[in-house]
Amino acid sequence: MVVDLGSWIDIPPMDLAISTLPNPVILRQGEQKNIAIQLKSNHGLISDVASFLPIENHSNIEIQPSGSNDVDRANASTSNSGPTTFRIAVSTDAEIGEYTIPILVDISTGSIFFPSEFLRLSNFNFSVPTKGNILRVTNLTMSVIEPVTVQEQIKEFWGAYGGIITLVGAGFGGGLATIVLDRLKSRKNNNQN
Repeated sequence: MVVDLGSWIDIPPMDLAISTLPNPVILRQGEQKNIAIQLKSNHGLISDVASFLPIENHSNIEIQPSGSNDVDRANASTSNSGPTTFRIAVSTDAEIGEYTIPILVDISTGSIFFPSEFLRLSNFNFSVPTKGNILRVTNLTMSVIEPVTVQEQIKEFWGAYGGIITLVGAGFGGGLATIVLDRLKSRKNNNQN
């Protein structure tokens, strides 16, 4: 029996990395955020990922697939034709710094047939259907930073609503100034009479 599987082995082996949106993943202490994860290799994006499963959660960082409950959390399997969304929650007492979280990736190899020219048995040709999965571990890198200060909250608020507040305030100020000037003119006219 002669079997040629040379084209079925990755040479060089696939380098896997997780692509995230947003990139980089930065969360503040006490914050939770949804992030999208997609698997990339040195050959481009991989669309046949059967599941992503965090191997370990840090005690102060919890990662779970979005929309799952406690029962589904143990089985984080998804059918992935695009990015998979995870909810990351960081506790208020998490240490500030960079975290590397290993993720187990299950890549489906699909349904493949060994063509008959690869298998040769004397006077017997056949194809062998195979389907399998490749399990690889890749890392999700994220950073935890300090919570928002009061100054930063005021700055964000003013950046979002400052223009509207200024416009409304200017309108009220202009209207009030007109009323005050009209009253002063009427007093002056009354005093002259």
